Amino acid sequence: MDPSNNDSNEQSIIPADENTEDGEGESYWDALDLSGVHLRALSLAICHYKHLTQLYLNNNALQVLPPAVCLHLHNLRDLDLSFNLLTNLPMEIGELQNLENLLFYSNRITALPVEMGRLWRIKEIGHDGNPLIYPPSEVLPGGTEAVFAYLRDSMPPPPVPLPRKWIPCNAESQNQQQSRGGIKVISYNVLNEAYATHQMYPYCPTWALDWKHRKNQVLRQVLSHDADIICLQEVAVSEFSEFFKTELGRMDYAGVYKPKSRANTMNEKDRRTVDGCAIFYRRSRFTFEKDYGIEFSSVAMSKSDMRESTEGFNRIMTRDNIAVAVKLKALPNPGFLTEPLHLFVVNSHIHWDPRFADVKVIQTQILLEEMERITGRDPVPVIFCADLNSTTDSGVYQLLSDGRLPPEHNDFNFGYKYGNYTTNGCSHSMSLQSAYKHLGEPMTNYTGDFKGVLDYIWFSSKRFKLTEILEPVPTESLKAYPGLPHAHHPSDHFMLGCMIVPKKDARGK
Repeated sequence: MDPSNNDSNEQSIIPADENTEDGEGESYWDALDLSGVHLRALSLAICHYKHLTQLYLNNNALQVLPPAVCLHLHNLRDLDLSFNLLTNLPMEIGELQNLENLLFYSNRITALPVEMGRLWRIKEIGHDGNPLIYPPSEVLPGGTEAVFAYLRDSMPPPPVPLPRKWIPCNAESQNQQQSRGGIKVISYNVLNEAYATHQMYPYCPTWALDWKHRKNQVLRQVLSHDADIICLQEVAVSEFSEFFKTELGRMDYAGVYKPKSRANTMNEKDRRTVDGCAIFYRRSRFTFEKDYGIEFSSVAMSKSDMRESTEGFNRIMTRDNIAVAVKLKALPNPGFLTEPLHLFVVNSHIHWDPRFADVKVIQTQILLEEMERITGRDPVPVIFCADLNSTTDSGVYQLLSDGRLPPEHNDFNFGYKYGNYTTNGCSHSMSLQSAYKHLGEPMTNYTGDFKGVLDYIWFSSKRFKLTEILEPVPTESLKAYPGLPHAHHPSDHFMLGCMIVPKKDARGK
């Protein structure tokens, strides 16, 4: 638009619609075509049309794309700037996280901002007809994917985040040093190398996605918290034996491990990349008593009522998730723990697919039954870490927190039958408490398409008292990241941590 006549031109070109602001009702149009109308400048009034998904500004005389457009029109999927007089694109264009098609044919642009590398949903760019010198000429023939890979890998990493602190859960633990002699636990899904592909994480720089880089970051983060018990999910068979077991072994840790069930039928070479769950414990604080591997499909096979429905049975049998458990004896701690304490540590990774919420419930119930079986009639206290792949409104969370899930719960309404579970629902008597429940279960998984809580630490509430937690990752610190993993975050999950102390009455009363 001609700056000297913005008002009159805007009224004639931009359609009037009272329902264009967020939250003010439905919009009946989401595309705006201002192509070929002799625009020399773009009015910032266009920023009010936040609902736009398509904006066509081609065949005009624009010399500048205002940064405000990129900061406000965050729903844009298609942007056509072709055949204008632009000499550059603003660095703020990287804020258009939903952009799929960006055309700027036949302008005067010599260099693309590296911030464009943040446009991880991009499918097509049109750059021919510009005197581009950056990216280099050898990159451009590779097309959209090559250009954005170059820009993404050229972006400077965001600032290093501040170390996460351990914070007291109440005034008692803060003022009376109740954590002294407690058990510090961390749980972390480290993102298996086999899953860390560009197709899964298109926003992550190549170098930051590489396992050789990530595994050392994971190790540094794990060791920085000086935990007594470390539970890791998505650990590859080879990485447990050749990296984690070796490196953590140097730092007073011993470990147990269980790969997913598929590893049982693979040759040695192929099983190396299969992921599983690992538990590490301090040798100076605990002595090993026994370990257990729990294969949910194998347990389901042993239940005759589960086999009555072929469809439901096959739905469980084809998911090879597992859990690993270890029975430990905590050595006496002068001034706090006056006699040995026996405990079970359990680590699991439940099936991921949201279309299988029923399977997640059954896997969790099987795990709880196995936990009750191995802890015995005189229950040994339990620490349970897991990537449950389930949010707080799920049947899995309700089962763990309430001790029961009725058969009419929505997560059972998939049309499949699971024997007595379908008839009677699920239940347990373990009195588990989530370490982060008092904070509303903060976000633990942050990707381009999902941001929410999937990971948890539970413990026997009758036998342990919570004194400290590892502070949640502040959401404001993630604004520079379209998703994880990324430069300073080696996984798409965040580590969880808590400090618990045994209650003085060994019977938990």
